[in-house]
Amino acid sequence: SRDRRPRGPPVRTSILDRLSGPLCDAVLTTQGSAEVLRELERSNLFLSPLDDHRQWYRYHHLFRELLHAELVRREPELVVELHARAAVWCEANHEPETAIEHAQAAGDADRVARLVIELAQPVWASGRVDTVLRWMEWFAANGPIEQHPAVAVHGALIYALIGHAGDAERWATAAERTT
Repeated sequence: SRDRRPRGPPVRTSILDRLSGPLCDAVLTTQGSAEVLRELERSNLFLSPLDDHRQWYRYHHLFRELLHAELVRREPELVVELHARAAVWCEANHEPETAIEHAQAAGDADRVARLVIELAQPVWASGRVDTVLRWMEWFAANGPIEQHPAVAVHGALIYALIGHAGDAERWATAAERTT
């Protein structure tokens, strides 16, 4: 029978800022990633644990960049799918902000919208206005705002609250066009 464990530092995991066995398994559609991560750490292969239980790891940023460049060179058509898998896993495993990042990279405006609608108010209320503004800017640049009226309403509110009347008006107009 074929061993389905990933070998070596898989370039496909370079889309991940933080790595765990289950997340890598989901992104790679394989099994055994936790053991591979432990082996990589023991071998000092540019991988650092992020917790005492060695559940989460991070590549050295230069190594990750090298892996990612190799992924883009060898399999550019796969990058969007890998981000989509990561978004699904992160959403299902209570990592909604990371899910937003991966959904954005995958171009999944519907998933981004659903998550932003859930998170915008609590994230904004916690003082992280810049995070919410970044999400809104992504929609302004990449997502048809008119297809996501609840996001447009949130955008109008956020921009009004921070005193950007022109932006608030633009988002409110987008929200009105959907009705």
